[in-house]
Amino acid sequence: MALIIENKIVKEDILDKNGNKLGEIKFDPNDSTIMSKLSKITKNLSEAIKKINEVGKINDIPNITLEKLEDFESVETNLNKVNEIYTTEYEVVESVINDLTEVFGKETMDIITGGSKNINTLSPLIDFIMPYIQEARGKKVNKYMPKSDDVEVLN
Repeated sequence: MALIIENKIVKEDILDKNGNKLGEIKFDPNDSTIMSKLSKITKNLSEAIKKINEVGKINDIPNITLEKLEDFESVETNLNKVNEIYTTEYEVVESVINDLTEVFGKETMDIITGGSKNINTLSPLIDFIMPYIQEARGKKVNKYMPKSDDVEVLN
């Protein structure tokens, strides 16, 4: 006797811009982990944007050679702001990659990002999976929505 399973695993090739196969992506759009991680990613990105906006305006940093303590002190506030922005960006991108790695696996994420911590490398992945996720979630939600002939129209 065999165990017969039915799954909705999506398997697609990952290609470079020249059409060369780099690997394969596999995921189940019905897996609740995906929705949980996408929700967390959206929240974290939103919070990071707010934090960066709160840093405030960065004045032009003069193009001078920083040699004396006074030179560093004169640009300290702006350098601290730049540091805070880059640190926030790095932390949120690393968090997003870690969350997506839990869903798609390290090998897949290494292919997609090339090891880079660049948020722009993730856009094609998000754009690719969203139609699958939306369809899967739509079917689940529609199951609980009343049909139009079940709804009474009030005037």
